[in-house]
Amino acid sequence: MSGQWIDRLARMMVCSPRGPRGVVIAVVLVSLLAGLGLSRGITLDASPFSFIEREGQPMLDYRRTRQHFGSDDFLIAAVVADEVFAPVNLGKLRRLHQQIAALRGVEEILSLANVPYARRMADGASLETLLPTSLVEGPRLTEAREQALSDRLYVGQLVSADGRMAALNILLDSDLSTPERHAVTARIYDLTKSAGFSESYFAGDPFSQWRAVAAIKQDLRLFLPLTVLLLVVLLWRSVRSGLAVLLPLGTIVIGLLWLLGLMAALL
Repeated sequence: MSGQWIDRLARMMVCSPRGPRGVVIAVVLVSLLAGLGLSRGITLDASPFSFIEREGQPMLDYRRTRQHFGSDDFLIAAVVADEVFAPVNLGKLRRLHQQIAALRGVEEILSLANVPYARRMADGASLETLLPTSLVEGPRLTEAREQALSDRLYVGQLVSADGRMAALNILLDSDLSTPERHAVTARIYDLTKSAGFSESYFAGDPFSQWRAVAAIKQDLRLFLPLTVLLLVVLLWRSVRSGLAVLLPLGTIVIGLLWLLGLMAALL
C-alpha cells in the first residue's frame, strides 16, 4: 500500500513544474481560475438542509412531506401596543398586513386584519372577517374584541389574552432561493419595525436563518481584518522583516483563494 502512494507521489513530482518560474506561473494560473470561480460569489446558507445531500433520502422524504402537508416556511411577526383593538392600532395592523401581503415571495398571511369569523345568525351562520371594514369604536368593534379574547381560535394564536400583542403569521413561497428568502424576510422586518408599534418580535425558521447569516457576515467583516492585523503584528515582532511577513500572509491568502474558489465552483 505504501509503495503505491510512493509511486503516485513520484508521478506527481514528475508532472509538477520545474524551477521557480514554472511554480510561480502554475500558482498564478490556478489563482486566476479560483478567482473566476469566486467571482460567482458564495451564498451563506444557515439552513439545516445545507448539511444533508440535496438528492439524498432525507431530503426526498422532506419534499414529499411538504407536497402532502404544505410548506413550513412560516415567519411570525408580533407587534405590541397598549390596546391592540384601539382603532388607531388596528389601522396600523391592517396597513402592515397589506404591505406584507403585497411583497413578492409572500404566499399567505393571516392576522386579525383578515381572519374569518363565523357569525351566528337566526337562520344559520354568516362567514365574514372578524374585524369590521370601518375601524370605528362601536358595537361591532366591541364584539370583535370580545370574540377574539374569548375564542381559542384567536387568543394565543393571533392576539394575546390581555389584548396587548397581535401576531401576523406569514407563509413564504417554498420556491424562493436562499437570497430571495433572506431579502423578503429583511423587508418584512423593516416594515414591521417602521409600522409605529412600541415593540415588535419575530420568530420562525426564515427569520432565524436570516439573522444567523447576517451575524456571520458581521463577524467576518469585524474579525477577519483584526485577525490579519494580529498576524502581521506577531510576524513583524518575531522576525522584523517585511518579506518574512508577506510570504506567510501570501501563502494564507492564496490558500483561501483556492479554497473559496473551489467552493464557489462546486456550489
